[in-house]
Parts: sequence; structure tokens; C-alpha cells
Amino acid sequence: MLALQKEFRLTPLGAFGKADAKPQTASLPPLPDIANDELGFFIQLGAAVKANPIKPADEALFAQFARIGLTKDGFDPSKLDPARRKGLLHALQHGPSVAISAFQSAAVQRDGWSWATGLDDFGFDYPLRALVSGPYLGGQGEKEAMYPLRYTDSASKVLTGENAYTIKFASPPPVDAFWSLTVYNAGDKLLVDNPIGRYKVGSDTQELVIAADGSITIPLRHAAPDGDAAKNWLPTPAGPFYLVLRLYQPRAEVLKGAYPLPEVVQDK
Repeated sequence: MLALQKEFRLTPLGAFGKADAKPQTASLPPLPDIANDELGFFIQLGAAVKANPIKPADEALFAQFARIGLTKDGFDPSKLDPARRKGLLHALQHGPSVAISAFQSAAVQRDGWSWATGLDDFGFDYPLRALVSGPYLGGQGEKEAMYPLRYTDSASKVLTGENAYTIKFASPPPVDAFWSLTVYNAGDKLLVDNPIGRYKVGSDTQELVIAADGSITIPLRHAAPDGDAAKNWLPTPAGPFYLVLRLYQPRAEVLKGAYPLPEVVQDK
């Protein structure tokens, strides 16, 4: 895969096919150094606003922020009186909870899995937009891709590498593109090194074992299982982890909830 990635080149259309074409270089100015400024978020937000024009549909709402010193020219904390300054600090403390709560109203809970919907058009749902651009790490509309997340097992206990689990798909997920199941470390949301260098299993996994009835059984555990079970083994970190099931171009069965998502069962 790395060798293939090194073969890609990004070339301006006007220079395509020219042997001496050189990639264009550009850089963005760094965000202001906010050190330990308690209003640092708003300072950097102001810098970002200066570099990104306000959408026409948002201009009326954004104009209200002038009362706290935030305009298209940046953030000016000198405009704040003590009460407004106290209010902004309060907002910084509790604002993230507003965004996280958006997941509860926008998420579909199904078979122990959850994912946010409505990503094709956020409209004026700003908390959901903030959630998707932040802890949800981006996402496409559900007709293009769906990303069910799983943090607990069938007994509603948090997934951890201290236990061994089995997840069994009754049949491969019905998609028109591809699917994959990935394990992430719960602490930093990153992949975790493992002895076989496998971080996901899916439709492109070589030698994935599919049973005669079309089912796919995947062992989830920190240590390798014995025998044939190792062929579908998806290694987990030693501590807490979570799963992301990616379904690209999901078919109607997925979109309508007719396809049952598999349970994650702790091995006895």
C-alpha cells in the first residue's frame, strides 16, 4: 500500500503531462499564539473568521456576535465588559456539552450500534455540525456512507482488551462499494500496533473466511486465538477500545434498518 501511495502525484491541470512540472507550494499563516489566554479560543476563532467569509445565510446570526467583540475582522476582547467576559468563559466551559448532546437527537440507535444521520445537509443545526467536525472526525451523508459506532458489548459493558469477544455477521453487509470493521483505542481514537499489522477486516481483507451459510465470524481480542479462528482475528488494544463499521454506498436494507447489525458478545 505504501509503495502505491508513493506513485501518486498531484499536478495542476495546466501542467499535466509535462515532464518538468513542479508541484505548487502554498502555506497558511499560523493561528495566533494564545499561550494561556483564557479567551484564546475566541482569538483563534476570530483569526479563522478573517480567512473564511461568512456564508450569506449566516450573516444575520453572525452579526449578533459583534456584541462580544467577534466580527469579520477578528476578535477584539477590549469590547467586553466584565459581565460579557464572564459569560464567554462560562460558554467555553459548557459549550462542548451542547455539541455532544446533539448526537443524542441526531443519532440512530440500532442493535447496540449508533451513528449520526442527517449529514447530507446540516441546515442550521450548528451543534451537530460542530460534533461532526470535532469528535465525530468528519462524515459523509448516509447515502454515500454510514459509520455505525460501538462502545459496549451485548451486556452493555464497555469494550476492553482485557476481555475476548466475538462478532458474527449473519451475511456480509449489503453495500454497493465496500465495508470494513475497524478497532480504535478509546483514549486517543487512534489505531493501535499489533503483531500482525491488521487494523480492520472487511470486504477487501485477503483470505477472509466466510462460512458456508454466508456468515462471517470475527474474533476480537488482544491475544491471537488458536486454530482457524486466527484467520479472521481482529486485534484489540490491551485497554478500552471502540469499533467503527464503515458501510460505503449502503443499500436500502441498511438505510431502512432491515439489515440487522451484529452483536458483540463476550466469550465465556
